[in-house]
Amino acid sequence: MTEAEKEVLVETFKEAIHADPKVEIGPVVENSRGLWITVAGQQAYLGGSCKSALLTAQLSDWWIPSRDGET
Repeated sequence: MTEAEKEVLVETFKEAIHADPKVEIGPVVENSRGLWITVAGQQAYLGGSCKSALLTAQLSDWWIPSRDGET
C-alpha cells in the first residue's frame, strides 16, 4: 500500500465519521494481520486489502479488538 493510498484511507475515514478535528486519527499501518488505523489511541482493523479497508472506512464498520473481541 502506498503512502498516497494510506492518506486517501485516512481522509475517507474522517469524512465518513464526521470526525472532530481534535480526535487523533491515523496513521494507517499495514502488517501481517491486515490494515489498521489508530482512532483516539485505539487500533481499529479495516481489512485485509486496500479495497476492503476503503469500504470499511466508508461504512464506518471497523473492528476494535478491545471493544469487539479478538478475531
